Amino acid sequence: FPEAVEIAQYLGRHTAPEDRIAVIGSEPEIYFLARRQAAVSYMYVYPLMGSQPFAHRMQEEMIEQLARARPRFLVLVNVDTSWSRQPDSSRALLDWVERTVNTEYRLVGLIDIMREGESIYRWDAAAAGAEPASPAHVAVFERR
Repeated sequence: FPEAVEIAQYLGRHTAPEDRIAVIGSEPEIYFLARRQAAVSYMYVYPLMGSQPFAHRMQEEMIEQLARARPRFLVLVNVDTSWSRQPDSSRALLDWVERTVNTEYRLVGLIDIMREGESIYRWDAAAAGAEPASPAHVAVFERR
């Protein structure tokens, strides 16, 4: 996931070492590269999306952790391979993200991952109000 490098650099420049961030997707390298702690205990969302009896409860736990930690930044990875969603996957986490980012966060980064292998990065003012140009994209939100 080469986009992780630039995303992590942005987060590193815009956070203090004690700030916690949350990556909603399965890209834990962002925490490592940004040198920031995760606001949640789930580094991957694969098991939260699987067809297994604890998936929904795991999503609820992640939501509780996010609500309690109130991370300064949320990184939403909208890439199918970062989720491995199943037809019967719970939408609890995605529904929470939708509600929360619309009321408590503002868009500060939008990275479109194009089919040609090139990514388009928009940060700060260029990201504000922008719409994704690709189905595969990453949105970076900062708490208001």
